[in-house]
Amino acid sequence: MSRDAGTIAMSGTSGHLTGDEVLPRSEASVAGETVGGQAARGAVWTLVFSILGKCATLGCQIGLAWFLTPEHFGLASLALSVTALTSITSGTNLRNILIQRRACFEAEAGQVFWLSLSLSAGAGLLLAASASAVARVFNEPRIVPLLYLLAIAAPFQSLPTIYSAALGRGLRFRDTGGIHLIGAIVQSLMAVFLAWRGFEVYSLILPVLAVAVVMAVAYRITAGKIPIEAPRPFRWGAMLSPMTWLMANSLLVILQTYGVNLVIVSVEKNITTAGYYAWGYAVASQAVFLLATNLQGVLFPVLSRLQHEPDRQYDAFRQSCRTLLALVVPLCLAQVIFAPKIIPLIFQDRWSDAVPVVQWLSAGLCLQPLATLTTSLLLARGDYRTLAALNGAFACCIPIAAWIGTLLGHQHEIAICVGTCLLMLNLVSGVVAAHVIGRPFHELAPSIALPVFVGVAAAGGTWWFGRLLGPGSSLRDIILPALAGTMLYFALMRALLPQVISGVIVRFRHRAISPQSAGLNAKASLSA
Repeated sequence: MSRDAGTIAMSGTSGHLTGDEVLPRSEASVAGETVGGQAARGAVWTLVFSILGKCATLGCQIGLAWFLTPEHFGLASLALSVTALTSITSGTNLRNILIQRRACFEAEAGQVFWLSLSLSAGAGLLLAASASAVARVFNEPRIVPLLYLLAIAAPFQSLPTIYSAALGRGLRFRDTGGIHLIGAIVQSLMAVFLAWRGFEVYSLILPVLAVAVVMAVAYRITAGKIPIEAPRPFRWGAMLSPMTWLMANSLLVILQTYGVNLVIVSVEKNITTAGYYAWGYAVASQAVFLLATNLQGVLFPVLSRLQHEPDRQYDAFRQSCRTLLALVVPLCLAQVIFAPKIIPLIFQDRWSDAVPVVQWLSAGLCLQPLATLTTSLLLARGDYRTLAALNGAFACCIPIAAWIGTLLGHQHEIAICVGTCLLMLNLVSGVVAAHVIGRPFHELAPSIALPVFVGVAAAGGTWWFGRLLGPGSSLRDIILPALAGTMLYFALMRALLPQVISGVIVRFRHRAISPQSAGLNAKASLSA
């Protein structure tokens, strides 16, 4: 299940290929231009589609907040959390193995399809079989039909595995971004429509099934035909060995993502508190998913191509770190500043209890690009054990922080503990990345410190200007400080990080000229 499906708790170009020429266009293009040029264009397309998709998702969150209550969000978040636990046996991890083993794609794709489908079907059956037991554990019988619906969606979610891997292997990021945009729009529109029609919590669950079907069809049409031979289970063992570490890693990621919801419901026995936290997390994480997590689909294949060139791989990691932090830090801190003004302006007092959740989680997610980039690096290097160890630290610490928060109070205290924990763990991820690459952390530190300083300074100026205007939550009190902070941010960027701005401008200029000259210019600029 995608992360976006959890947060909602809340057209690409076709390339029809024959069986013996899987992705010839992509492989040929690699020979004619640099990986860096493809990565830059992929990042641009991913960013554009992510912006559109997140606008749809954010609009969905606002619409759903009008029609649903925190209790509905709490039920949906509990159902999605339980579903995520059973999904570790699904086949979605096989996509990463196919991309990492580029040379074996044609030989393994067919068997990966059957193995992925079998594992996902098994995950769906396990979820359906455990629904009644889960309802008894959490004393929440309303969750049973929700789990049945999510169990039906599980096999459909595995169908795009090899087609998604084919697009990632060929660095066809525009196509992948277009498919995810379609999925986000379908999910958002359907969720709001069902909530408006009175489907209550089902308006958060039924779109998951619909999007699974839509994504399966879209990936198949876009990637074209890939030969799928008859299933041969005796060949699956070779793929299950590396997948074991990825399954362990998936479990750890799920625990850090959904563990807070399970802790809240288990310890506090309050589905409403879980709802406030789930909605606040969905709102706080939009900027991070937009500018960091969604770009992981670009960074992982690109870093995979550079795994035999450690110096270029490190340079790509360092530059990506600097750029993403320069974008994510000011956006997260802007959410901290404006959440107390915007949320009451839109919802009055209905969701005021979620304001501190948005603020503290936004602060904790400021350094999330470090964790995202480290994950991409470890996947690219095939270092699944280190990845599992890192995510194990997240999976242990975040639920513990949530448990401490439940002992201290409700959603406000939980958000304080979880946000602080996230901030420290994300910084640790940067240390791990430097160690894996074999470079001292002090070499990477300036690429972290400078964008963080720019973001904090711009946020400080925004807050100070807002104080000058006085208390209030009108549009004037939001727009004027935002404009002042934006101007200060760009002034600091030009003074301290001019290479980031010039790099973005160059990439967009390359998109404005012909593809041939764009490839030549990218090649010339990166060969140095």
